[in-house]
Amino acid sequence: MKRYCCFILFSLLIWNHLKADETPCSTDSCARFEVLGEFLRDFGDVGNDAGSISSSFWLKSTGTVPMIILSNSTSCPCTQVYYDKDIILPGDSVEVKLTYELKSHLGYFLQSVLLKTNTVPEDYIRFYLKGTVVEAITRD
Repeated sequence: MKRYCCFILFSLLIWNHLKADETPCSTDSCARFEVLGEFLRDFGDVGNDAGSISSSFWLKSTGTVPMIILSNSTSCPCTQVYYDKDIILPGDSVEVKLTYELKSHLGYFLQSVLLKTNTVPEDYIRFYLKGTVVEAITRD
């Protein structure tokens, strides 16, 4: 019985140690990011004859392990996001391009993309395009 109790206690200690190692990273080994520039691009008034507007945002991997873009979602099907790599090595940067199709939309807009990553403490990044689509003025 004594051996059985010691075995259970030993097993619990090992299990507790293994569970502690399941944290996403230690202070020395984490994926982190820095935004180079802005989170928001304000276009002001844009004529509806422009077709679309685009802006680039930059992310830099500042952690000790690669940053991975796991997924992305935009606030509207009229907004597209493009980036050339999902895995960004420490010290490398990636361009995130956001394009909004104006079509026949008139008035204020605020479009965004949400990037889900493996970074800590925050595992997401959101970029925004905003402005006002106005009727294009034609001059004779």
